Amino acid sequence: MVTRAGLAGIRATPTGPLRRGALFLAGALASPREVASIFPSSRSLARRIAAQVDPNSDGAIVEFGPGTGAVTAALIERGIAAQRLILIERDVQFVALLRERFPGASVVLGSALDANGTVMRMERPIAAVVSGLPLLNFDPEAREALITQSLLWLKPGAPFVQVSFGWQPPASGRAGWVTRRAGVVWHNMPPATVWVYSAKST
Repeated sequence: MVTRAGLAGIRATPTGPLRRGALFLAGALASPREVASIFPSSRSLARRIAAQVDPNSDGAIVEFGPGTGAVTAALIERGIAAQRLILIERDVQFVALLRERFPGASVVLGSALDANGTVMRMERPIAAVVSGLPLLNFDPEAREALITQSLLWLKPGAPFVQVSFGWQPPASGRAGWVTRRAGVVWHNMPPATVWVYSAKST
């Protein structure tokens, strides 16, 4: 049986897939409601998420709940410089790992639900928000508040990208939102849907 105690010894090993997988599983066991899945995002899912972000857009990319950095790595692979990334993560172990893997990125220990002050202090335009948070574990009001606040940072049409393991959008949306499905990634455990929210032009 895999336990948190059994996984703890792996944390001191060099950064690598085994350590990242162990850390992710340990985080899921410790806080199951705060982790979307017991498995990190697959390469296919990470690339599908990153594909929704225009690497030529101006400004920073904010990532909520980067975990061990699967999507972060895909964003960099897409051509987005690490220096443009603001990673907001509430798990201390994940934060330490992210700082090792992506030394050029701004890695912030904190909650996405309280991120407004953190992001606004950056004094940088925001080109996109990418979220790996388990929004279906949040109450509907918290989901809408998070997306609404994120869209206020973005210019109309800029994306808020959300991964979900449900078949319906994690937030139903408001009159000022545009919601689209960016695809279902079957080669992921479990299969995941990528949703993109954007503010309507006024």
